[in-house]
Amino acid sequence: MLPGLIGIFIMQYAYTVGSRLTLAANAGIITLTIPVIVAMFASWMLKEKMNIVRILSFILAIAGVLLTSIPDMSGADFAHGGFLTGNLIFLFACFCCGYYNTCCKLLVNKKFTELEILVYSSLIGSIASLPLLIWVEPFRFSEFINSGKLALMGMLELSVIVYGVSSLLFFYVLKRMDVTQAILGNYLLPFFIALMGVLLLSEKITIPMAIGGALILVSTLMATVYEPFLLSLFKQKPVREPEYNNGIK
Repeated sequence: MLPGLIGIFIMQYAYTVGSRLTLAANAGIITLTIPVIVAMFASWMLKEKMNIVRILSFILAIAGVLLTSIPDMSGADFAHGGFLTGNLIFLFACFCCGYYNTCCKLLVNKKFTELEILVYSSLIGSIASLPLLIWVEPFRFSEFINSGKLALMGMLELSVIVYGVSSLLFFYVLKRMDVTQAILGNYLLPFFIALMGVLLLSEKITIPMAIGGALILVSTLMATVYEPFLLSLFKQKPVREPEYNNGIK
């Protein structure tokens, strides 16, 4: 019940309210805290441990995201007090997201299937949202149908792809690695957004964007595919020279 209530209803509502009260650039920077928050919750709830490879991966990934998002980050403004409320609400939403992702890993460990986690959490979140929907913006079916093809396609894409397929794939990944490792893939989002801009909007690939994307990719591979190998390198003990006693080896 809690994952659906906190991770679907409260998180989405806080994201919506927070984004209205702050700048998009501020929200983008605050979103970078999600993997770090997940690592904190995972350490507390799942007893997952941070190691030198994961710490280095986080540092590289954050550096890569900042390079990829230089044009967007330049518009950030954390000094203006008028955005403080929005920033705090958005940060609270990120904590809800971190808790939700960690809870999902907990449910996976308890042998719940990907579909069960998605359906039950979405159902609880939807039920909790109904009173707010009726109070804030009453649903009118006629207006929904006449909102236009683009709006309907957008709703369908959000429902099926964003909240459906992507969630199932994420839960599938959680069966095979720690949530601290899996959530690092979040840092790939700014790179893929920039890449879609190049492919669909004819935007240009900049050198910082390319370097940032490479850093994010390397950091993700470090924390997932190559973590055991890299940890073995850090744990290798130096070879000691043989001791000699009175000239005898």
